[in-house]
Amino acid sequence: MNLTLPDEEGEFPFRLNSHGFRGPELAIEGSGESVAEQVIFVGDSFLIGYRVREENLMPAVTESGLRQQGRSVRVTSIASDGYGTAQQLILLRRHLAWRAERHLPGPDVVVLCFYTGNDVAENSMDLIGFARDSSGGYIRPFLIPGDDGRLTTTWLHPGRAWLRRVSRVYQLAELRLLGAGRIDSREAAPGALLTDAERSAADLLPRANLNLLAIDPESEWDVAWAESMELVRRFDEEVRAT
Repeated sequence: MNLTLPDEEGEFPFRLNSHGFRGPELAIEGSGESVAEQVIFVGDSFLIGYRVREENLMPAVTESGLRQQGRSVRVTSIASDGYGTAQQLILLRRHLAWRAERHLPGPDVVVLCFYTGNDVAENSMDLIGFARDSSGGYIRPFLIPGDDGRLTTTWLHPGRAWLRRVSRVYQLAELRLLGAGRIDSREAAPGALLTDAERSAADLLPRANLNLLAIDPESEWDVAWAESMELVRRFDEEVRAT
């Protein structure tokens, strides 16, 4: 996809590569290109940067800085709007599998971009939607540690997720309902979408995501922080194992 977007300096090209991510191609197969280090950033809208020129994004700046130090490096990114840590881990797994299928070397360094402003809430089934810029949880997969310690994928509506996988008819029907607004694609946890006035009347902080700064060992936010840190730990563990 190629667009032209404006910033304070004027217009600039906005392009997505063949995988739908911002930045250069994830691999240039058959080009003979050889670098000593492969670095990949994993994240959300920060790596897409709709109002940021590609050369000013974190991956490009990182690559430029490392090359100025004389290092042979290629920096790419995989990211999607609204992804939390769980979706980023799933995305990385798929990317690593894609590379393995093509006998391409895996990355030497993986950089996880974590944003407290919405990732803590996006990682929790109890708090999904509490961040102002949340993309909701209707079709969002969550990763929950199972009794055996492994991460299990689940959804707010597991039954609908199963139907989505096995039935083309259900997929088309659901798509029509989403398009008609009969299903809320930004579905949130109860109480997530209170207005500022409603929050004030209920003696709550003016914005729901500000609760992430509160210290309350029994709150959903404390649980969400623990869930997020566990996802970050698992992310690190899986990267080191590759």
